[in-house]
Amino acid sequence: MDRSLPPETVEKIRQIIESHRPLIVDYHKLRTRRSGSEMHVDFHLVVCRQYLLQDAHRVADHLEKEVAQVLGNAHVVTHIDPCDIECRGPDHCERILGEIRKLDDPERTQPDRENGEKV
Repeated sequence: MDRSLPPETVEKIRQIIESHRPLIVDYHKLRTRRSGSEMHVDFHLVVCRQYLLQDAHRVADHLEKEVAQVLGNAHVVTHIDPCDIECRGPDHCERILGEIRKLDDPERTQPDRENGEKV
């Protein structure tokens, strides 16, 4: 029988997602379950409506991989939603887009989850 993942695991997932602000605007509809030995996670990811589709998917793919890596044997699916708030301007978006493009860079430094700094 399927059941939700433990609260501490769900909190770990929330922390991973939250650590990706400002690349994401928000998230919602986080659902988790365990089916046998597999874990399943899905959530809606809200991104800036001015992102190119490939940039939105780059962020979603990165988050899916990071959650799956932390959890181990997990199947992670995201659904991308555009934000419904007014854009904060092209200068802000350009900085965010630069960070998104670093996600594919193997030389990219990983953020330190404890204090939010890059190491």
